[in-house]
Amino acid sequence: MNLGVIPGRLNSNRFPRKIIYPLNGKAIIEHVYDNAKESKYLDKLIIAIDSEETKSHISNSCDTMFTSSEHKSGTDRVAEVSEKINSDIVVNIQGDEPVIDPDSIEQIVQLYKSSGGKYEVYNLYKIIADQNEVNSNTIVKTAVNESDEVMCMSRTSCALLN
Repeated sequence: MNLGVIPGRLNSNRFPRKIIYPLNGKAIIEHVYDNAKESKYLDKLIIAIDSEETKSHISNSCDTMFTSSEHKSGTDRVAEVSEKINSDIVVNIQGDEPVIDPDSIEQIVQLYKSSGGKYEVYNLYKIIADQNEVNSNTIVKTAVNESDEVMCMSRTSCALLN
């Protein structure tokens, strides 16, 4: 079974409460859920939340699971959900990407399957051509080696990116 988990933390540092910020009449995280639900590569999709307030801003049609409020990252939330639900593949879907393309989920699942599960974690990334994006601390930069393996991911520049 392929499990998609959308971690949702209410108290983001850069934009507090962004996952429940209304966008065209729905919370941002609900847009993420609706778009991810379109993927034919997910058998189950869960929003991993840490508060009743978040739950109150999400439609009852969205599958949610409460996770510890002590988690330091979304990845911790995803790990908690994956420990409770038996699955073959777990896809961590960022809760602040309201226009996520369901094809990106297919891409990551297919990459995992085609590699025979060589690695435990796979990440999608794109080439950044705009110098403003390179310098932005809101965009995660990725450095890869010749084999397309991630060497560094950072919002700020890391030695490998220079």
